[in-house]
Amino acid sequence: MSFEPPSHFTVARCLKHAFLPKVRLRQDYPAIKNDWIAHGVMRELVVDNGAEFHSDSLEKRLLFLGR
Repeated sequence: MSFEPPSHFTVARCLKHAFLPKVRLRQDYPAIKNDWIAHGVMRELVVDNGAEFHSDSLEKRLLFLGR
């Protein structure tokens, strides 16, 4: 969620955040009581028909993030 318009860049940034472990989450937000253990690359990504999801640029960015 942001004020930026949808693009392959904003989608890739969101997915990168989802992929990475949230090791500093409780440090940065002390009110959170539990660890956030969900992270990693999904087996399948299902998207709607938004133009930002259908581009070579997004595919290349995601391949780079999956390394």
